[in-house]
Amino acid sequence: MQTIRILSAAILISLIICWPGSLGKAQKKIPVADDDYYALAIMSITEITGEASKLSDIPQRAKVLIEAAKVLQPAKTEESIRLLELVLRDLKEWGSADDASWRQRNMAASLRNEALAVYALVDAEKALVRQKELKSLEESSVGNSTSALNLKSGSWRAFFNDKQTAADQLVKVALPLIETEPDRALTLVVQSVQGGTVSGALFEIVDKLIKNGNRVLLDRLETNISQALATTVTLDPYSLSSAGVLGLDKDMPQAAKNGFASFFMRSLQAWAMVVKEPGIDMYYIIGGFNAFSDPIRHLISQSAPDQLLEFDLLLDQMAAFVPEKKRDLIKRVQPETLSDPKERLNDILRDQDARRRDLRLNRLVAELLRNESEDSAKRLDLAGDAINGFTDPDAKSAYTDLLTITRVNALVKQKKMIEAQQLAGLLSAEETRAWALLAVATEAAKVDRILGFESISKALKALDAASPSPYKTQLALLAAAMLVKDDSRRAFETLVAAAKYANSSKDTSRTKPPFAFGLAAKIGEIETRLGVVPLNLSEVRIDPTLSGLATTDWFRADQIVRDIREPSLRLPLRLEFAGAVLAKELKSRKSQTVPNRRASN
Repeated sequence: MQTIRILSAAILISLIICWPGSLGKAQKKIPVADDDYYALAIMSITEITGEASKLSDIPQRAKVLIEAAKVLQPAKTEESIRLLELVLRDLKEWGSADDASWRQRNMAASLRNEALAVYALVDAEKALVRQKELKSLEESSVGNSTSALNLKSGSWRAFFNDKQTAADQLVKVALPLIETEPDRALTLVVQSVQGGTVSGALFEIVDKLIKNGNRVLLDRLETNISQALATTVTLDPYSLSSAGVLGLDKDMPQAAKNGFASFFMRSLQAWAMVVKEPGIDMYYIIGGFNAFSDPIRHLISQSAPDQLLEFDLLLDQMAAFVPEKKRDLIKRVQPETLSDPKERLNDILRDQDARRRDLRLNRLVAELLRNESEDSAKRLDLAGDAINGFTDPDAKSAYTDLLTITRVNALVKQKKMIEAQQLAGLLSAEETRAWALLAVATEAAKVDRILGFESISKALKALDAASPSPYKTQLALLAAAMLVKDDSRRAFETLVAAAKYANSSKDTSRTKPPFAFGLAAKIGEIETRLGVVPLNLSEVRIDPTLSGLATTDWFRADQIVRDIREPSLRLPLRLEFAGAVLAKELKSRKSQTVPNRRASN
């Protein structure tokens, strides 16, 4: 017994001497061969997917597994496919349950589309097979939700939403194939619009081609879409709006512009016949009228001016079918008679109808803030005068913040970073102030790294004073991502703070009315929409730059996020870090095999 006590004491003393100050440091000191990181990353992802598979929340489970499949795709194709098949099976059961609501069925279909998009990256052939199998399921879902289009009740929203989701499926599969297999992708896109439904997901394909400078393929895409649309019509306000935005491309081939114009004219004629029937839901009428008024009317005036008179005459006739009590909603699309902004403002302020005055001010302020003329100071001062004329206090507050952010952006463009930082610090809401300071920091760091750090510090100070919320957590994660490259120590400290914010966070609800909600704001290269914030931790966006912490100290980063209680945030963060390590190891292995092959040759 005496010998055992002596040995135990010796072991305890050696542990105390050797034990490091933190788990992260201990794991750093473990000698790990380079080749082992690959296996460790795979093991970590396996652990993450295992935990995700046990989540009772099906959408949360699906989102994590879909992202894991995407991460594993370059290294473990079979495992990636297994996860995607598991997701598709779970979503099929969940969406087709007897007690499933329309919202649940639609959510299941949307997530299946996301899974198919990743499937196309892993195995395009199998993805197309699964897409065809699911197509009948989607069509059945549309039929079950609304057996026929009923424009005399609110059910038309669900009907057209289901149509959009079905079209999204084809477009999501086409997205990863658009440049590697363009003919196959274009075929899928054409199929998606043949019924007159225009998916909002098409913007992702267009944006990808624009960013990659692939104008030739974009011309083919727009031409094929226009040819398919020219032979059909739509009664769907959502499709009209999506097609209207697609048609805004100034460099679109003229033949494609003509096809879009034909589609719009035929759809207006069909819509006008339907609206004349008694009992049509007034919100459907308003939605359709607004879609045709803007931007479609603008496109007709640009692409087919010879048809504008016919378009206007028919649209004016349809204005009479808008219910009287809601007719003021469409007055915002009526053109202003005065061109001089100052004279126009004075005319608007004399308008006795408070709601119409706010709507006209809304358009004027938006135009002034978008205008990038040289005399920006005068223009922004006039926008300030217009904002003071708002009756709606929420609109006044939102536009005041937007004006301040626009002034900050103007200072950033002039390289006046100190003034921009000071002005950003005057924003009243802590989260908005923190976002603006982080945006300034991004640009300031390009000129003066110390000034960039200072702006981040001020943003974190503002965040610390803000109430717990998912948005606070998201901004802290963004700040940590911005620090990764130049100050990993502070990045880890900020990640710790973000984890604490997450654990004290409470779900929030949208309180802003639509009038003052979603205003686009930009400083430098960072954009946001005022009021559009995550309502819960599952909606928090993770900046991919944050994964750089994994290449500095994966074990420490992983240990920090392990302390986050909410799995819908904890698991994606852990997956982000493990994925970064896996990608690094794959790149290293690839670079090592290339010289070996050259040597053997």
